[in-house]
Amino acid sequence: MQQARGIAMNSYLKNIADRPRAGETDGLLFELDTACTEAAADGTVEPSARARELHELVRFCNFDAIAPWLKSERDAVTRALAFARRIGDDSVARILAEALNGTPQPSVQFSLALPGQAPQPLAVDAGEATKFDGKDWGGTDLALSFAIQNFGIAVLREIIAAENELTLLPPRSVRARSATDARISAAANQSAAALFRTLIAARNPRMEIGAWPDENPSAHADKIIAIEHEAESPAAAATLVALRKQYGEIAQPLLDVYACHDGAALFKYADEPGFYLAPVAEWDTLKRRAVEWAEEVTWQDEKDSIPSYLYTAIAFGMNPGDSELWLFITAGPHAGKILRSDTDLIEDSPRFESLAHFFAAALHDVGRVLNCSGHVSYTFDDTQLYPIRYRHD
Repeated sequence: MQQARGIAMNSYLKNIADRPRAGETDGLLFELDTACTEAAADGTVEPSARARELHELVRFCNFDAIAPWLKSERDAVTRALAFARRIGDDSVARILAEALNGTPQPSVQFSLALPGQAPQPLAVDAGEATKFDGKDWGGTDLALSFAIQNFGIAVLREIIAAENELTLLPPRSVRARSATDARISAAANQSAAALFRTLIAARNPRMEIGAWPDENPSAHADKIIAIEHEAESPAAAATLVALRKQYGEIAQPLLDVYACHDGAALFKYADEPGFYLAPVAEWDTLKRRAVEWAEEVTWQDEKDSIPSYLYTAIAFGMNPGDSELWLFITAGPHAGKILRSDTDLIEDSPRFESLAHFFAAALHDVGRVLNCSGHVSYTFDDTQLYPIRYRHD
């Protein structure tokens, strides 16, 4: 058992080593914190002193306020200081050394300037979370938040390098998502049209809903509600032929869907759909909306940076209430893939590898389609509940 867990542990940390890229360090450190916490709670293997030390460093990277650490975990702050000095991170080392000596960083001063008036100081009190020993440590929190990036990267490298000293498995939520990824990939071997027909033909569609799940496949559902799907008649054959000439063979999976139904209101509850598949007649209007947002908001001062493939896209759907649109890309490096019109364009990263993956996710992990913006929700007893899992017969 120990050997099997060790193999899984090594595999997990090797996977972590392959994942870091710009902007991902914080997420990986949070994931590792969760993995270490779950391993300690598991109790099957007593963590070594080295494992506890590394977990402590990971936890410190995820700190919200320094005050509780100074109050209850000064030894941990001391070890973080030693680590900062060892890696040559003078900025973090100075801040931590001064904190341990009882010296907070200067508090942050905000001011508000109204037209025609002199700037006025704005009092901002973060509450008791930043207070300790009669002092306000909010300035230290802010200073650390700006300085700690290189420290976090070094901690990440340290824990990856120590793979043979740790017994660590991926967090349960990560394992659940990996299992769901496998189901989606298997389902995506079918055509998008076949998956769409399965979705529409459900005899008893239901939605498990609960507190915001953060796209976590293992999130807890509080209620189950009946929903429905409403679909329009198929698109005209002549329209589909013209669209095939306009967009080329790459668009055939989308056109096959519209040969089934020219638009649909999916996951509908209380007359409001969770996803709106736009009729062909609305594609151009939605495309102009996506382009206008890119040109006038996201890239207003650098229009040359707008990904050229946006102008080839088909804006085929939306989540009601959300400014972003779902795009089917017809040319360029992401041809045939699915992106959201702002978030994914900025990252230059497709949300789904194909339209089949999109509809497979709608069937097997609906949050990936409905919970992208937080606008799809259901109100019960003055509480907002969100899609967790889609169920159907």
